[in-house]
Amino acid sequence: LYEAALGRRLLPGTHCRMNWVEQIDILVSNWLFIDPLNDPSRWLLLIAGSASVYLIPLILLVEFFYRRHRLSALKATVIGLVAWLLVSIPIGEYLYSQFGWRERPFFALGLQEWLLETPAKAFPSDHSALLMAITLVYFSSVHRRLAGWLLALTLVAGLGRVMLGFHFVGDVLGGYLIAASVFGLSRLVNRPLDRLLAWGLKISRFVDG
Repeated sequence: LYEAALGRRLLPGTHCRMNWVEQIDILVSNWLFIDPLNDPSRWLLLIAGSASVYLIPLILLVEFFYRRHRLSALKATVIGLVAWLLVSIPIGEYLYSQFGWRERPFFALGLQEWLLETPAKAFPSDHSALLMAITLVYFSSVHRRLAGWLLALTLVAGLGRVMLGFHFVGDVLGGYLIAASVFGLSRLVNRPLDRLLAWGLKISRFVDG
């Protein structure tokens, strides 16, 4: 799967050749890749890696509706959505539309992700940006035990997406970098953001009441 990407030394839509960093990225991704069509015994591992993407948002819903951690859950959701929708997607669409960098590796096998239609661009991984941003918010709160579980799920999801052929390793790392950047910037406005979200929760309780 990844060998075709490595063999295509010219990136689509550009006149730029791959540098050694991208070649290493593709080689490592190829080493991690598991072809489910040729190794059906590993479907369980692949399903676990893909399902982790949807498990963390489910945990946030439980946190928001059934526990007294509504502010943390709301804050994690907001920062995660900023990292995903306002940073990761625009960066990826710009790089793909302007430079053709780069298509997802799974196109070679005709695979499709569960539930959601995936975009053509590979870099950065939107899911990795979203999940890591959520995880970092929980590490900054008092919910460290839950944050540890979220980190484990985020890493499993990132690894699973490479093993499934949805992303290259560099795409996942790029998503993590975006998450760390957005989280770091959010710390600069941490108190105003907490007050704004707490105010929003009070209004919602007043409306519901």
